[in-house]
Amino acid sequence: PEMGPAAVPAVLERLNQDPPWYYMRNLVRILGRIGSDEHVKIIAPHLLHSDHRVQKEAVKSISQIGGSSKAEIILNALPQCDDRIKAGVVTVLGSLKYRNAVKPLIELFKSKLTLPEEMKVDLQEKICLALGNIGDKEALPFLKGVRKHISFLSMKSYHPTVRAAAAKALGRIMSKS
Repeated sequence: PEMGPAAVPAVLERLNQDPPWYYMRNLVRILGRIGSDEHVKIIAPHLLHSDHRVQKEAVKSISQIGGSSKAEIILNALPQCDDRIKAGVVTVLGSLKYRNAVKPLIELFKSKLTLPEEMKVDLQEKICLALGNIGDKEALPFLKGVRKHISFLSMKSYHPTVRAAAAKALGRIMSKS
């Protein structure tokens, strides 16, 4: 990274050689630090890499580089990315305040997730907080339902941290209006 943009051609050349995951992750990390918004499209395919660690680094790199299409690229990868990085992707979408992510985030929350309970609760909490950061009133009915304890898929109530995150998100959205 200290070499700056002068190292970009060498990094791009090595990315095309299909190196092992750990080398690929490091190349994506470096490109995220020295690249520009034109390199987002080069990093984007790595959001769906076979190794979740490369995917995680691709999310970080795309969010660091910037560019007008980064939120859309990250959102498009959300359904196919590894379940272990979905919470990080959701957090990035919330920090970008990407309004087009509201419906997909709500759908992800409602979907049947095959995650361990701890990861599922973390993802649901991050979805609520991301909706609060985005601040779109379209999320209000959904967040009110989560706060009222009733799960969409059963009569079981949501985890207390998820309900607290929904309440916090409601407060953020209401304070903006």
